Amino acid sequence: MTNKESPSKEGFFLNLRVRRLLYLIYGIFFINYAFIAWGLVGYLDLIALSLIWVILILAFIFILYSVYVGDDSKYVKYLSFAAFALSFALFIDIMIRFAPAYGTDEIAIDTYASYLFLHGKDPYINANMINVFSVTGFPQSLITPLLRGGSVQFLIYPGLAVLLFIPTVLLHIPSYSVLLFFNLLAFVVVYQYYRKTQFTFAAPALAVAMIVNMEYAVFSISGVTDIVWVTFVAIAYFFRKKPWISGLMFGLAVSFKQTPLLILPFFLFFLYNENDLKKDSIYKFLIAGILAFAVTNAPFIIANAYAWAVNITEIAFQPIIGVGIGPSITSFAGFLYIPSAVFTIISVSLLFVFFVLYVENYSRLRFAFFTFPIVVFLFNFRVLENYLIFWPFLIFLVLPDISRSMQSRNVTQNRTRFALFARLTGGRKIAAIILVLLIAGGGAASAGYEISHYSPHAPFSIMNVTGGANPLNAPGDITMLTLSMNYTPVEGASLNATLLYRIFPNAQLNNVNSLLWSSSAYLRPGINNISIYPDTASDFLSQNTSFRIEAYYGNYSSFYTVSKPIPVNNNVPFADPSLIYPMYSGSQPFPGWSVKLTGSYVYSYRYLPDGINFTLTKDLAPSSKKDYIYMTSNINFTYLASAGAVYSYNYSGDYTTLNLTAGVSNFSFSTFSGVLLSFDNGYENYWIGYSKVINGTYFRMINRTTMMEVSNQNIINFRTLMDNLNKYNWSYDNSMFSFVVGTSGNAGNITGQFYNTSLYIGSGGSPAFTATALSNASQYFDTSSLMEDKRW
Repeated sequence: MTNKESPSKEGFFLNLRVRRLLYLIYGIFFINYAFIAWGLVGYLDLIALSLIWVILILAFIFILYSVYVGDDSKYVKYLSFAAFALSFALFIDIMIRFAPAYGTDEIAIDTYASYLFLHGKDPYINANMINVFSVTGFPQSLITPLLRGGSVQFLIYPGLAVLLFIPTVLLHIPSYSVLLFFNLLAFVVVYQYYRKTQFTFAAPALAVAMIVNMEYAVFSISGVTDIVWVTFVAIAYFFRKKPWISGLMFGLAVSFKQTPLLILPFFLFFLYNENDLKKDSIYKFLIAGILAFAVTNAPFIIANAYAWAVNITEIAFQPIIGVGIGPSITSFAGFLYIPSAVFTIISVSLLFVFFVLYVENYSRLRFAFFTFPIVVFLFNFRVLENYLIFWPFLIFLVLPDISRSMQSRNVTQNRTRFALFARLTGGRKIAAIILVLLIAGGGAASAGYEISHYSPHAPFSIMNVTGGANPLNAPGDITMLTLSMNYTPVEGASLNATLLYRIFPNAQLNNVNSLLWSSSAYLRPGINNISIYPDTASDFLSQNTSFRIEAYYGNYSSFYTVSKPIPVNNNVPFADPSLIYPMYSGSQPFPGWSVKLTGSYVYSYRYLPDGINFTLTKDLAPSSKKDYIYMTSNINFTYLASAGAVYSYNYSGDYTTLNLTAGVSNFSFSTFSGVLLSFDNGYENYWIGYSKVINGTYFRMINRTTMMEVSNQNIINFRTLMDNLNKYNWSYDNSMFSFVVGTSGNAGNITGQFYNTSLYIGSGGSPAFTATALSNASQYFDTSSLMEDKRW
């Protein structure tokens, strides 16, 4: 009896020593975590600070237990879960401080679809989704571009993706709230399964699972929605012995996103074996899954079955640009000409090969089906991080089963299920090899057919990048390139479209799309010299950087490599004069423009199709005499005046009002809207107010350093201004141009919007900066306004 008990005691004491070390690691981890969190929340978030105090106390308990000589309390095993749960809550409290309203186009599309559904409109009709990004305020730089221009702005996911975000629309809460709920639910599922299976080493596994789940929470707050289907698949695995429940959960997973279909064949085979080779388990699973999918999609199928079916299958055939880290880089980055369909063929072939290997080696690969999609997605044309990163979380769920299987060593297989293989070849191993070879050969043949019938030679080619410029005056960036293009029309057809451009800089990757540029110029047969411009501010090209540029349209593309930095001509000393590159920043709304606020009023802003709206809201704080919002950019006034530059803008809102109590010759501003020109680091100020209610122009010299003017004209002629300033011997050094809205009379809320701004240089009156981005912005923004952070 003693000999039999000895191994058990040794195992007990070994397990106890492991727990002591683990408690020490926990204590150190939570102390460091608490201080990092404190550095992020500061002194004024009492809820977060209270969580930090509790976490530090738990850290003390863990360290105490690491040196405690005695048996663990029966409650101590719950402390790790409590500590990680509190850490997760603190983590969420910190992360939402930095969270955007919509971090990805996917969650913006899903949420807007929910909004349409609540208002009686079918979100699967693409025309209804046309304003999705303008209404949600989603940055254009994060959209998914199409190969023929435009972006993915229609709904391609099944019905649950719409229904699940309805509460966020009704309650006016961030959409990522739903995703954070599923993050918590996913961890609870793992925790409950560990308890159910009495997993011996649950504590360290749960610790790692919680840390990984925190990383997934970052994805969720950033708008990545995959945690939803992951949670449903985890529950489906949890209830695999109850096919009805398992099928319902898997059906909901597929109804949210089509991704889980990738493992359906493996899961069905797994379910069949887990339920003692009972075929009715498969039938129950499929019936329940189809029922869940049908119920959650019924409103949309009834409304327009054709539009619904076309959109949810469109995900497999979208003509979108390639991105990601997979081997497809060889194609879309210009190393080799390989059609995107080849990567689809490889992925599908791999899926079939893995299934054959899974069936053949079920005893060894029984729990491996959550790993196969990682390789399958790696060979997809688009390989983003969320395509791969969520599958490992499901491995945490199967760890107890793997542990039990390895300990028991008695997993059996019923050879009768390979009868089909045996009849084909006389042996299942030979059959598996033949099937794998057939699949691989068929995939290779299909890929070869695609390549041989793919025309890599576009009718256009980039002959040279002849120069770069920075007309937006964006520090350290290139905002215009000139290209020499050759165009030879395909026989019987011409390219009746403007080309699209993509730049791959030899530098750090800031956007998975790389840099997207465009031009308004149509190609004509022969040599074309054209100028191209960035689509958004995030697409600016850094100076002193080598790069590869692609011209593309549909399946045609041409590449050109610039092996050394090109010289840059900074010829227009006015940053983004047309206000068409929003930065989505309260302090820097456009490149080269900064915002300053004086007084006690609170300001908010929203973007217009080609401008900005400012609103000053009267605060409850004591009133001040001067409350202004300035949007300012440095300019070279001398250059602009010498070149005969003229700057015009449109304005609407609260106009400049004059205080005429002392007479017209001694007027002052009660409220102001217009332009402020400052010189000599703000020492000299020329105020140009705009009002459509006056007739003519009023001018007043306040003192040596201040002039005031109010006019019904919204045109700034820099040469005329210079002539006026010369009369008073003003300096032109350190010149600044500001759009201003404000009050010096403690008025109510003030609003003003500046738009349709244009800078013209020279007597010919030609625009100094003309870009396709202007027309793109007009299509992108709503015709009325765009809120930076608008919720319903």
